[in-house]
Amino acid sequence: MNATVEQMKEEISQRHTAIVALVQLWEIVIDSRSCPEQSQFSLWLDLHKFEHVAFGIREAGRKQLKRGAKLEPDHLARFVSSVCNRIKRETKEQARNTASVAVAA
Repeated sequence: MNATVEQMKEEISQRHTAIVALVQLWEIVIDSRSCPEQSQFSLWLDLHKFEHVAFGIREAGRKQLKRGAKLEPDHLARFVSSVCNRIKRETKEQARNTASVAVAA
């Protein structure tokens, strides 16, 4: 049981570290005033890989720079979600295509 408790503590620590890193990335790339609650970052990590969320945040920052104006916080969060969902969908399609090519061969 101690190993399970220790594993859980480690998992919680890693999760906290990931959330802090994503918040810091958001504050650098976008701004601290529009930063979502930590629960939003936690939800993203429940649904997507860390790398995909970080990429989504960077893409939101690029979009905001291209527009030359600050975007609404809810728009930014929805945009990050859409980027992450697109990556997930493309990854699944790639895996499906790779599997069908392997079966055909």
